Amino acid sequence: MPNSPEAAFEEVRGLCRTHRYELAESRLNEALRKWPAHPDLAAELGLLYSLTQREVEACELLEPASSAQSFATLAHTLAEHFACRQTMAAKLGIRDPLGESLLTRIEDVAGTQEVNRDISIAACLIVRNEEHHLERCLSSISQLVDQIVVVDTGSTDGTVEIAQRYGATLGSFAWCDDYAAARNESLRLATTRWVLWIDADEELAPESMNPIREGLMRPQFAGYFLRIVNFMSAEGDASQYVHSPLRIFQLLPGAQFAGRIHEQILPSLAPHGLPAATLENATLLHHGYRPAEMARKGKVDRTLDMLRKEVAEKPHDPFHWFNLANAHLVARDFPQAAECARECAKLLPAENSYGSVVYQILQTSLIELGRHDEALAAYEECRRRGFATLLNEFEKAHALSKAGRLEEALAQIDRCMQMTWPEGQAGDYGIATHKRHLLRGQILAQLGRLDDAIEMLEHALAHDPNNEVAIYSKAAVLEARGQTEEALSLFAAIEPSPVMGGAARKARAKALIHSGRAAEALPVLERVYAETPSSEIAGLWLAAAESTNDPAAAVRAYEAFAQAAPPTAEVLVNWGRAAEAAGDGDAAIQAYTRAIDLAPDYANAYFNLGDLLYRIGHYEDACGIYELGLRRRPDFAQGWFVLGNSLAQLGIVSAAEIAYRRTLDLDPTHEAAQSNLQLVAA
Repeated sequence: MPNSPEAAFEEVRGLCRTHRYELAESRLNEALRKWPAHPDLAAELGLLYSLTQREVEACELLEPASSAQSFATLAHTLAEHFACRQTMAAKLGIRDPLGESLLTRIEDVAGTQEVNRDISIAACLIVRNEEHHLERCLSSISQLVDQIVVVDTGSTDGTVEIAQRYGATLGSFAWCDDYAAARNESLRLATTRWVLWIDADEELAPESMNPIREGLMRPQFAGYFLRIVNFMSAEGDASQYVHSPLRIFQLLPGAQFAGRIHEQILPSLAPHGLPAATLENATLLHHGYRPAEMARKGKVDRTLDMLRKEVAEKPHDPFHWFNLANAHLVARDFPQAAECARECAKLLPAENSYGSVVYQILQTSLIELGRHDEALAAYEECRRRGFATLLNEFEKAHALSKAGRLEEALAQIDRCMQMTWPEGQAGDYGIATHKRHLLRGQILAQLGRLDDAIEMLEHALAHDPNNEVAIYSKAAVLEARGQTEEALSLFAAIEPSPVMGGAARKARAKALIHSGRAAEALPVLERVYAETPSSEIAGLWLAAAESTNDPAAAVRAYEAFAQAAPPTAEVLVNWGRAAEAAGDGDAAIQAYTRAIDLAPDYANAYFNLGDLLYRIGHYEDACGIYELGLRRRPDFAQGWFVLGNSLAQLGIVSAAEIAYRRTLDLDPTHEAAQSNLQLVAA
């Protein structure tokens, strides 16, 4: 506890400058208990109440603070708030007797105050070919704002006509790859005290109206952070990335945007010395990150190009590295995402607002690259630097599970299950709602706790019914539980997916094979191999073809197998047999010959080639091949028998008789050899 009112006052001022209002209030109350009549402490508490949007309580401190150095500031702050409150009441056509009485009280104590009663607000947009979205956006704000400013950067569709229907103040701007420059043009056209900057593919959530109106009555703030919910999936609202940028601000002298992309307004407001606050329960809904929109506008490539220019111009600014890392992550360029995230992490100051997300990008990218130990090391670095939140704890559990450290992964995800989403945290909000349940379900499934796994996966699907990873995971658990038909149905449901489709087809094919339905698996496996060739898929395809006695399919599978990996002599022999069964003797001869060339001591290749030559009537060639085979495996009775047949067909009876006798020496029960021996002897 400070030993003087002055020391307490300075401590509280420092806490307020860093927005640690709760601690500042606690210190002030302690000081006022010790020095209850100190006017400067009372005034400071009143100002603190105004910063925490408790102006009615602040009015109670006017008299105790009347001789304080900051009394005039407190009185003006409160008078302007309640004057704006009167303006808002009149605008809405309602009475506000409490606000009126408190404004009178302020004037009685401090005299009449010259205040700005303006609560007007403009929505400022920059647009280009936004007819798909603009109607929804403008409809969501039309009952809130006093002016709509739309600056067009070159639309060729119905965008401008939609803006005109809403009475927008129209401007035009020649696009120059600089979002800040275009937005500053929209500010130039605004004639209001406040500005809401919003994009055409965003909309204001209906419940946001009253929180924003309350914000407009508080000019003690330079602006407000609004929660933006970015919808990331093709449809539905379960997959969300949230962040809270400054989107409402006073149009103060010098207010302007800076930054070619991911432009910022807050630095230009700083010289006025007014803090920014968060508007609780005010939300913008953003549809522009849905995959179809990203593709339609070519957002990924355009964003990457602009961010690379920002990084080149300001290589020591961590914010640009952060945005570039995030853009690479969205593009699924994990090596570049990891590299940019590392560069950002090197530059991050302590207590950075996006430090947690930077490290999550790094962790996620390393996990996707299979570098699990590095991902775990990144988590430890994040924790040591004080950035770790639920996001990073979740990715630690993810890395442990991918590394096969399942018991540790389960303990870690259980810790995550007890954590809450940090206030104001940016990032993948789905981790808080359902993705941690999904990961826990996957870990439990790998541990063999199938019933517990299903419970977790169903929770995830209840929140996000279209989550393809959750559907795939549930199908895998159902198959393991013997519920094959349900599993096959779920795998089939996500096969159209560009992300999970290949894995789903592969899993469905395996399930079909395991359930004895190899014929159904064949066309699925052929497609999977065409999409992602591998020796594993070729092997499954081959096994399915052989089990269904489909030699033509087996030949195609062998051809694929040979492309995926160099074939062994054994594989070549089997390939030759399949070609024979499919009626392609030339291909069979070629396969057997390749096997002999590859492994000259592999007797089986000689015998299969000899059999084929015998069957097609090439008896002399068959004799030569069988003799080579028998040199390598002289104890093979059937080989001697076919050699005898070949010699007999050539009329070399005495040699045939020797071959048959050798057959019977090795296998006295060989009836065909006994019969043929009698024939040649006769």
